[in-house]
Amino acid sequence: MTIVESKIIAPDSSHWGKWLDAMSARDVDRRQRARSLHRRLLDQGRIPLLTWHHLEELLGHEDGAKAKARVACLQDLPLVAYLRLDKDKIGLGSIVQVLAAEAVAASEGHRDLVSVRDRARELLLKTGSGTQAIGAEAWVWEVMRPVLRSRSDKMDTIAALRHLRTFDEKQTIGELLKAEINSAAQRSARLKRIHAQAVQDAIRSSAGNTPRARAMADDFMARVVADTPPPDITARELIVSIFTRQGIDEEEIRDDCVFAALNRLGAFRSQLRVAASETGRSFDTLKKVPMEPRYRRCAQGTRADPSPSATERPERRLSCRPVPLLRSSLC
Repeated sequence: MTIVESKIIAPDSSHWGKWLDAMSARDVDRRQRARSLHRRLLDQGRIPLLTWHHLEELLGHEDGAKAKARVACLQDLPLVAYLRLDKDKIGLGSIVQVLAAEAVAASEGHRDLVSVRDRARELLLKTGSGTQAIGAEAWVWEVMRPVLRSRSDKMDTIAALRHLRTFDEKQTIGELLKAEINSAAQRSARLKRIHAQAVQDAIRSSAGNTPRARAMADDFMARVVADTPPPDITARELIVSIFTRQGIDEEEIRDDCVFAALNRLGAFRSQLRVAASETGRSFDTLKKVPMEPRYRRCAQGTRADPSPSATERPERRLSCRPVPLLRSSLC
């Protein structure tokens, strides 16, 4: 008997989609080859990984019949790898559970990234049948499809506008504090310019679909306007209110800190707050744990801090609302 070491492989959502669609194809030869692929992978010791993010995209398809067939094919798979914390009896894990597992690992005393990764893997990684991964009740996913599709639209907006930049984020907090709060007319004019830029960014992201791009920009700007501060607020009060809502302590918002560095720390803290409920630990406890070194350095960020890496994972990028909010409010 040949013993093969098992390895987890992580197909992209598009790979999963093509594979599952081929499993239910009308062409007999194509269907048989697709269904035999899983056995061939297992023979080589390869176990495909399925996550919540895969499922969101697989079931967000406009064709309801295709989405239903994908669920059936997933349930038929005899062995897959998936993410799930021990406290959860059902469901697939997402980036929230990954971050929660990393936070637990760090709170247990793991400090270097390799040991955090290995401990998080122990907490998260499970193997079992497709039914164990997504459940035996297909009707649940039929009910969930409208929710998944609406979430997909929101994620498309964030992806399209996450690079939106309307002022120099290398400015220090001290430099921003020298600005004055804009008048209502100035704020309105700047919001219009930011909206126009958002539309252009969304058009490029949506392959030239202008109506869809304008809808994304309109929704984004509506949320920016909803966060508009009162006219009598000071520049310091505005900056402090933005970052403390993201989980940054007021004493961390020093004049020599660079806005971009605090924004990255705020992104991390915001997501850590969401993940805290998955860990059984309070957010105030978790935010004191030294997580990734680059995020812990953010609170001490100075002008010399590098800009975010091009390889930074997109799920750790925050919605860019603080940037236009500041730009529209400050001279």
